[in-house]
Amino acid sequence: MGVNQRLQARRHKNCLIDQERSNRSERVRLCIEERKEVLDHELSAFAAQVTWKFLKSTWEVEPGQKDDDKDLIDFFRHIMTATVSQEVVSKAVLPYTMDKFETRIDLMFNALVQTEQLLSFSDLGNGTLHVASVGGGPGNDLVGVYLYVKCFMASSEFHGVCFDFCDSWGDIVSQVSSSLISPSAFDVLEKVDNAARWSARYSPSNLLLSKLEFSVCDLKLGPHSSVNSNIVRDIDLFDIICFSYVLFETAAHEYTLLSYLLDQCKVGSLTIILDLHTITMNRVIDMIEANRFQQTLLGSTKEFRFKGLALRKLR
Repeated sequence: MGVNQRLQARRHKNCLIDQERSNRSERVRLCIEERKEVLDHELSAFAAQVTWKFLKSTWEVEPGQKDDDKDLIDFFRHIMTATVSQEVVSKAVLPYTMDKFETRIDLMFNALVQTEQLLSFSDLGNGTLHVASVGGGPGNDLVGVYLYVKCFMASSEFHGVCFDFCDSWGDIVSQVSSSLISPSAFDVLEKVDNAARWSARYSPSNLLLSKLEFSVCDLKLGPHSSVNSNIVRDIDLFDIICFSYVLFETAAHEYTLLSYLLDQCKVGSLTIILDLHTITMNRVIDMIEANRFQQTLLGSTKEFRFKGLALRKLR
């Protein structure tokens, strides 16, 4: 398939995804108008849509579509063969963010909705909730977790760290953090909170976002590499750890850092893995000691259109 055909196929796929999310978001609006209960897997669409609209309005640079789309296609082509380089990533930072951010907010929020149904974790982080997104790119997964926590958990403060091997993501993460902490974010976060009040699971919260920050980490290097010193030092601090569409593309199972992080994460912590490939989840299950984790597969239903795995550390 040529580049132009890939671009057309990608744009068509994105239109379908955007329309499905818009339909769910609109049902939330109608439920609020009619004073009916809001379904949590539809609330995720509403939260993603209004939050991304706000974040995009604060963006300093909006990429031009033609050249950026080609950089994005090149990025995804390398992902398929686990050969992504910093140079390829740096060219795709802005187009990837524009292409994926809203969708990934929705997916991570929804992954937590289903995880709570199958594997309760509402006891986490009654004070400050520490969250890591490994291979987290622009920080979209952290925003998804933050919005979920704001709607459904009793945490008082949220601190998120986005780890990625390419430091080109750092400016994006910083900009997202600044936007969500700014007074101008109040209205959009209040919209999300007001919609969540119509959910049966709504938990009133005065959640404070302390900050989202970026740190370098490379899943293809071992735990003793200086590049991974921050995540190795802090892994036992995190309450929630996300690996979102990164394990297959880095062939992380072939290297030692992933197994180290799963072994060293703190007791009680929750790990969420999302991936296009079922084999990724199977490799992780084979990697861990079953009696140390409570585990459940996620997704593959009409309401939850993704594949994933949730792990709760028992000991």
